[in-house]
Amino acid sequence: MALFHQKEGMIMKKLSMIFFLFGVSLAFADSDEEIFLRGNQLYNQEKYADALSSYQRINKKNNAVWYNMGNSFYMLHDYYNAYAYWCKAAQSCSTAQYKMAMANIATVEQKLNKTLTFNRRAWRLIDGWQPLVVQLIFLFFWCILFWRAAYWYRQRRTIALIVLIGCVGLSALAVAGKYYVMRQQRALVIHDQAPVFIGPRNDYQQVGALEKGTEVKVVERREQWVKIKNKQLKGWIAQENILEL
Repeated sequence: MALFHQKEGMIMKKLSMIFFLFGVSLAFADSDEEIFLRGNQLYNQEKYADALSSYQRINKKNNAVWYNMGNSFYMLHDYYNAYAYWCKAAQSCSTAQYKMAMANIATVEQKLNKTLTFNRRAWRLIDGWQPLVVQLIFLFFWCILFWRAAYWYRQRRTIALIVLIGCVGLSALAVAGKYYVMRQQRALVIHDQAPVFIGPRNDYQQVGALEKGTEVKVVERREQWVKIKNKQLKGWIAQENILEL
């Protein structure tokens, strides 16, 4: 038990350190920046619910806000929402920020006993790469193939040629996968038993409910409603019940 508390304390200290790193690069209006700094102050005073309320008041939220909201949820032991907001923060950020967010996401996944499939691990790896990096890797292997293929074929260096062709194929799949991931509009459910309706209003027939933390694909938007789908069901959900990634 003492070891568990020691580990928990180390995680909290890590969150606090990363919290400041994310907070140094802001692009807010003056009022939003004041609210953000006030939230930081409340967070450092261990008033996590009040800090969260401050962050929620910010009109133009960026990755720093999403990240610190995830920190606040984590400290309030709302791990599903911590997971959701860290996933949001991991979108369209620098490589260093992405790694920090993913480290915390991995911690929460252990707490929630989330298991990742091989496909999910592969997509997450690709998602962490910048598009330009993926393209340059593909271009690098393609140039080598164009330069050496004929020579290696004449020299009967079959194994080397097969390996190079495999690298070109894998890097091409990585490029395709990266842009597939970028086109996907995903969201996470952030409230328990969020109702899903057959149409974009409460008076439509309810087709089911989704648990907090469920990942869905966004199909369509209409005012304050979002059409979503996953393997279990398809329908309309109130926008307040999901966090779009």
